Amino acid sequence: MDTALTSNPLVVARTKVKQARQLLFCDRTAKRLNHPADYFRPQSIAGYIGFLGHQNLGDDILFEAFQSLFPTLQFLTYDGAVDSVHNPPFSYYPVELALYRQFIKSNALYDVVFLGGGTLINRGQYLSRFEHALRRKNRCVVFGTGVADPNFWHEYDGHEDYLNQIKAWIPLLRDAVSVKVRGPRSARILASYGLPDTEVIGDPALSMCQSRPIPPTFTRTLGINVGSHGVLWGEETQVYKTVVELIRKFIAAEWRVELLPFHQGDLEISQQIAQQISSPQVSIWSHFTQIERTLQRIKTYDLVIGQRLHSIVLACGCAVPFIALKYTPKCEDFLESVGLQSFGLRTDELSLDALIALVVQVEKTYADYCQQLIEVGNQYRSLQHQAAQKIMELVP
Repeated sequence: MDTALTSNPLVVARTKVKQARQLLFCDRTAKRLNHPADYFRPQSIAGYIGFLGHQNLGDDILFEAFQSLFPTLQFLTYDGAVDSVHNPPFSYYPVELALYRQFIKSNALYDVVFLGGGTLINRGQYLSRFEHALRRKNRCVVFGTGVADPNFWHEYDGHEDYLNQIKAWIPLLRDAVSVKVRGPRSARILASYGLPDTEVIGDPALSMCQSRPIPPTFTRTLGINVGSHGVLWGEETQVYKTVVELIRKFIAAEWRVELLPFHQGDLEISQQIAQQISSPQVSIWSHFTQIERTLQRIKTYDLVIGQRLHSIVLACGCAVPFIALKYTPKCEDFLESVGLQSFGLRTDELSLDALIALVVQVEKTYADYCQQLIEVGNQYRSLQHQAAQKIMELVP
């Protein structure tokens, strides 16, 4: 920082006010211990690197999955982004955690640091935090993380050098005490860059679900999720147009359709679609920030058609048949992990006829499809619990 600025009394005063606000009024998402009494004695702390605090259901349920799989640890978002020049120590934590870190657990706050759920490997913002955690001699674990496909992102997004960035990840991952990824596509990418034999444990959000029994009859209810954060195969407008056409077909067949947002951006898209269709048979699930209510709601659908990855992950975990609107390779990674590649359509190849053909296929094989979801869900839940137990043996 410019020394002239740091010596300016007005700049110093404004900085101190900003710092005080950070300590007192910062967002406390994943920045609190479980109970008030926990602040007065050392706890087993896990740092979590992930996309949190944005009311995105997929990322929020992943964080809860880690808390469920590792119940003896208290999870805090990893604060490795702190810059000691521009911010005070621990400024990304609220005042109560800053005091806890200063006086109660001052030597080493984290007993373990997790690279969490989501497509984090080969993304720059997570590379710097993971590297920071390793540099601080933390035990680091990769658990159910996805890999951003370097070729896809090189073609569709010029903001990061994905082809070379993946090479920087490999030596860091070698230094982790355990590396377990979300799907086989992620494992193959890492193997192609020099990290072979990575274990696949599925998406951790599956551990937050319980399979429903195979329903004896249809309720004629369809759940649809549309929405993404920008980059996708094809054009968003064409996806929404095709979805509107599909909803009209379902309405004509006397189905009830519920639009299922996973993010505020999805809600806005859903509202536009519902307004365009203007039918009492179309509703919007407005409680998408409430995880347990949303899981129970998904179980009431006969079928889920979903664009966001975790709309199909949660459908899978609840044993509700789904059709994936594959907008990036991470959707293919998950579909391959559960052996259901045929129940997805790329968003640049989407058409009403292709969607209807898949719906017909789901209806013809409905009981078998449900049974496969029950089995694969149970398989990954068991695998993830076993993997979590082994990792806990590495934590003092």
